[in-house]
Amino acid sequence: MNLLRKLLMRLRDERSSNRKKSLIVLSVFVGMLSVISFLIDFLLPFGSWYMVIRSLLLVPTALSIFSLSYMISLDLHYIRQEHTEGWVPFRLRYSPTWRLRIAAIVFAVLIVFVYASKQAVGYTFFSSVVAASVLALLAFIRTTKQEAQRIKLGIPDSRDLTYDAAKRGMIEEREHAKREKILKKSSKKDAEEEA
Repeated sequence: MNLLRKLLMRLRDERSSNRKKSLIVLSVFVGMLSVISFLIDFLLPFGSWYMVIRSLLLVPTALSIFSLSYMISLDLHYIRQEHTEGWVPFRLRYSPTWRLRIAAIVFAVLIVFVYASKQAVGYTFFSSVVAASVLALLAFIRTTKQEAQRIKLGIPDSRDLTYDAAKRGMIEEREHAKREKILKKSSKKDAEEEA
């Protein structure tokens, strides 16, 4: 996780100092690696040592796709922050517990896509996109310093407490509605029996 934090900090620094150049370099890099991955899938058969070549290409392609996506998301984040008052980033809307749950569901969907994919032209690029998505999930579930301190001290997250209170309220409303429905049915039945 520390390597990922360092990568994200490096990308933020690059965005601050050389945004346009970084985006262009990453875009060119993603384009070149994508073309190479499609060519490898087209020219080389699947199986044995050729999969090692695909795997070696997958790592830089996934890293470059993730880096480009992260830099674009940073741009969108700062634009939103400037134009929308009180805007909270998507990741911070959820507690670490809920981010982990969301990531587990998305990861399960990614696994299904991996098993459903065929070994054909585009396989290496698709695998790179899946690997970049896993990196994005890891970036999504990482904790802030305050969250890490709270977890270490055993202090419950206020977002979890708010969710639990809302959940209890909804359960109580449903139970109340069920009781009302049962009471209406029984009073209707009693009225029919009296008549």
